[in-house]
Amino acid sequence: MISSEQFFYLLVSLKNKIMEKSFTYVGIDISKLTFDIAIFQSGKYQYYKFENETKGFKAFLKLLSASDCCVMEASGPYYLKLACFLFDKAIAVSVVHCERSAAEWSNL
Repeated sequence: MISSEQFFYLLVSLKNKIMEKSFTYVGIDISKLTFDIAIFQSGKYQYYKFENETKGFKAFLKLLSASDCCVMEASGPYYLKLACFLFDKAIAVSVVHCERSAAEWSNL
């Protein structure tokens, strides 16, 4: 497994690739035992819940395509395994710091 520093370096290096593509964004809310996702498909949101372990990651991966970008908060240590798993599978991942995302919402 890669370190969190290596992971973030690789995310930054993908910035230009991400900006050039049109993605379907997948929202992920992650906790210690599970993670919930929301995907906007066919004009409506689809919601799913998975276990926060390899079995759940693999089931989630089956829903994704190469044009999906997964967005999640950096919530404690719980997000890192899923983010690394998706990155290893060449799925675009955007990890947002929770304080930054709260500040962004307050500016809307």
